Amino acid sequence: MAEEESFEVPEVKNQKSEKRIEEKSVEQWTEEIVEFVKKESLVDLPFSVIWRLFWSSKGLSLIIFSDSPEVVLKLYKIENMVRERMHYFGEISPNQLEKERKLLDSMKNKIILRARKENKSKLTETDLELYLMETGEALPRRLLRMLHSLVNSELRN
Repeated sequence: MAEEESFEVPEVKNQKSEKRIEEKSVEQWTEEIVEFVKKESLVDLPFSVIWRLFWSSKGLSLIIFSDSPEVVLKLYKIENMVRERMHYFGEISPNQLEKERKLLDSMKNKIILRARKENKSKLTETDLELYLMETGEALPRRLLRMLHSLVNSELRN
C-alpha cells in the first residue's frame, strides 16, 4: 500500500523536475555540475555518465521529452556551458595524462627498436597503424598522431 501512495503519474514528476530546473539559472547549474565533477573526481568519466550522475544526485531524472521548450533549451545551454568549462580546466585528468605518457613512451621505444632493425629513418602513420595491428594494440587518433611525431623525432636523432 505504501508503494501505491508514493506512486506519481509521470507527467506530474516531469512537471516537478521542470520546475526544479527552472529554479536556478544556467550559470548556477553549470557551477554546481563543475563542482560536482571536481568533488567526486569524475573527470575521467565520459560526459554522458557525469551528466546522468549529477541529475540523479539531485533526484531528477533526465528529461528526454519535455513539453517545455524553455526547459529543453535551458538543459542544452547548461550542457554546452559545462562542456566549455570542462574543456577549460581539462577533460583529461592529470592521472589520465600520466597513463597516456607512460603508454606512449613504452610504445615509442618498441617501435623505434623495430624501425631501426628495418633500417627505417622515418615512419608514416600507416606504418604505425600496421605495427599496432600486428601487436594487437589500439590507440585513439590523437595519441597515434603524438606517437608518430615522437617516433620520427627520435629516429631523426
